[in-house]
Amino acid sequence: MDKYRVYLKNEFGEPNQFNLRIESIGFLDSEQLFYDCLYTLQLMISDVINSISFDNMKSILNITTSDKVKIEYTTDSLDGFLITIVNENHTLGNLISEYYKLLYSLENSVIYNLFSFSSYRMPHPLTEEIELKLKFNPLLKDTELIKLYNKLSNDLSSGIKSLTEFNDSNKKELLIMIFVKTLSIINNDINNLKEEWSVLTKITKPSYDISEDDAYFNKYSELGLEFNVDAILKKSHPPPLNLDSPEYIPSVFQFEVKSPEYKTSSPPYKVESPEYIPSSPTL
Repeated sequence: MDKYRVYLKNEFGEPNQFNLRIESIGFLDSEQLFYDCLYTLQLMISDVINSISFDNMKSILNITTSDKVKIEYTTDSLDGFLITIVNENHTLGNLISEYYKLLYSLENSVIYNLFSFSSYRMPHPLTEEIELKLKFNPLLKDTELIKLYNKLSNDLSSGIKSLTEFNDSNKKELLIMIFVKTLSIINNDINNLKEEWSVLTKITKPSYDISEDDAYFNKYSELGLEFNVDAILKKSHPPPLNLDSPEYIPSVFQFEVKSPEYKTSSPPYKVESPEYIPSSPTL
């Protein structure tokens, strides 16, 4: 029963330790199977990353996508963006959605609260296609979005002219850059897990061959190393107040209400009624 299970959680209330049991039927051992799963997952992420290209066209960022990825504005009241990924299912959809939630969509997000809405769905169970729906945090100012745009665009393609104004087209381009940045972070995490597994098991390659080389897996890999939005926006969190410091003044006065003891001025109430006499004789 689920209610009897014990969950180890992180500061966000999400479980952070799992017991995974893999039982092989004999063709491959369980250790190799787990390595193959990580490798396949990394290949799926790399397929999406390699479907998006960033080029410098006369100091202007030019973004192109293949048929695997389609990015458009939503047509509903959300007023956000819809990223459609073809030939993928819940495996990738749930993974990307969870990363967006933890990194950007919580009040105390791991990186920064960039999005007020992030979710995914698989419109049809028999169609390998997922939709990721996103909306930027409306509290973000254009000046902050411009700083993010200028930093990410030059990370992806050097020499891009810095923006001074921001429009809907730029917002869509920024969304795509953050999307690739997030995929690179996921890919980097999977790669770290794969390396740890190799140290434990001495397994360093999958049981199958693919035609892609290391460059295919490492495209934009440097983007997955760090994403310090606070530094980009030049925001700093103030140090906690020292309550013992003389400068500390509480914003709410602490006081105790002492009301006087209640005393009544009227005399105590007494019921004065005549003795009860029955009207009928006793039988």
